[in-house]
Amino acid sequence: MISKEKVIRHAAKLFAESGIKAIRMDDVAKELAMSKRTLYEMFADKEELLYNCVKYMSDAREKRIAEMVDIERDGLPALLVMFWKMLDTSELQMRIQRNIQKFYPELHARLATEGRDCGLKRMRNLLLDLMERGLISRSIDVDLSVTMFYYSANGVFGRGENIVLPEGVTLRHAAGYMFTNFFRGIATQKGVEQIDEFIARGAYAAL
Repeated sequence: MISKEKVIRHAAKLFAESGIKAIRMDDVAKELAMSKRTLYEMFADKEELLYNCVKYMSDAREKRIAEMVDIERDGLPALLVMFWKMLDTSELQMRIQRNIQKFYPELHARLATEGRDCGLKRMRNLLLDLMERGLISRSIDVDLSVTMFYYSANGVFGRGENIVLPEGVTLRHAAGYMFTNFFRGIATQKGVEQIDEFIARGAYAAL
């Protein structure tokens, strides 16, 4: 019997390759050589399947990025690399989200709320961990810092194509500039030294 996880994995691939509108429940069932009845026993409708697929793609993306960095070992530079890698993998995510917003506005609102809450919580925990390690200043307002960074980064990830930058400046450069200066602004002297050393050895150029 085909597992629910396998259905989600294959359906996510279909949605990513062909678009949300183009893929029907019939297509998913046919791709997996299963009956529509069985598919509908797993998922009430296409919207429920799509929700699970988006969550799967998001979790897989975060897992891949987490495997590329080691914040516990490398401190603030690893955090900068993590956000830079997120920018590199944001195009597909944004395209899918725009399609969901167009065709499934209620689902889009649900995913946006869950994504925001999860992102804010994860960022808050990261800052508190770095604060305990002496890399982030204890004088900052953690919740305000997390909120401002989240919405600033979301603007870059979600609306990068609409940002008018100075001539010769790429979106990657602008994002790196924003990430770097945000964390330099809330870092301790030890944290600033980590960031400056990371920049001085040209680590950004290798990303």
